[in-house]
Amino acid sequence: MKALWITATNPLVSFVNQDKLRKTLKKLDLLVVQDAFLGDTAQIADVVFAAATWGEKEGVYTNSERRCNKANKAVEPIGEAKSDFDIILEFSKYFEGVNEMLFPNWSQPRDAFEEWKKVSKGQLCDYSGMSYELIEELGGIQWPCNEQFPKGSKRLYTKDIPFRTSDKKAKLVCVQWHPMAEPVSPEFPVILNTGRTVEQWHTRTKTRI
Repeated sequence: MKALWITATNPLVSFVNQDKLRKTLKKLDLLVVQDAFLGDTAQIADVVFAAATWGEKEGVYTNSERRCNKANKAVEPIGEAKSDFDIILEFSKYFEGVNEMLFPNWSQPRDAFEEWKKVSKGQLCDYSGMSYELIEELGGIQWPCNEQFPKGSKRLYTKDIPFRTSDKKAKLVCVQWHPMAEPVSPEFPVILNTGRTVEQWHTRTKTRI
């Protein structure tokens, strides 16, 4: 691997195996970081693309309950920052034929959404029946959303949406239970939980001084 383009994440803080990561990054000829904040990883990058934050761009996103929502731009990005969509689109134009091949006639985030609707049609995560207008009208839509489920489906697997297996039933796998590799003991009575907190969200790029 000669080059790495990292978008909206800060692995120099969040990656579990820091020794392996740092050795890998040193081998790169080029490290590009695309982020809204100059985090630890961005500070060692060869190129930094200033990305807009959520309130400075529009587009759709899907959460863990399969609900697709639309984010509307509230303000313009400051300085030279651009939305992720605009960064990728502009970058593609530096290479002959790439923009026309990958993003023909794209000019706004809605174009990317329309492409995803085509790609997902017929799949379990079918977005083909969604539109910006319907998402905003319903306050979000859970996929699959198509001709069969024009307003989405609250539940994923039902009699109308069987499992995609030979017998259309879930496959349950019994596994052997193993205890924790480092269980608590009288000598080490606590467990370290490195999860997020409200005060230090993600890798502290927003809150650390």
